[in-house]
Amino acid sequence: MKNTPLSKVTDVESIENMLDLELIGAMCPNATINMYFSPNMDQGFIDAISQACSANNIVSISWGASEISYDLATLNSIIVIK
Repeated sequence: MKNTPLSKVTDVESIENMLDLELIGAMCPNATINMYFSPNMDQGFIDAISQACSANNIVSISWGASEISYDLATLNSIIVIK
């Protein structure tokens, strides 16, 4: 699946994405940074985590809701990703 961020700079999600990239880039200037995009639904979140974890040693998530807002099936799917 190809990453497709929102195209308008005024989109809140795009601004949040750029802020995240700028912060991690400033803290780790020599790091290779991979950003993953997915549909804003449980399966999209699971798919993005799975893809990121399979391709990277360190994963940071600044998107999503607190754990209590996800159903048990979604939480179980995320827990088993390694």
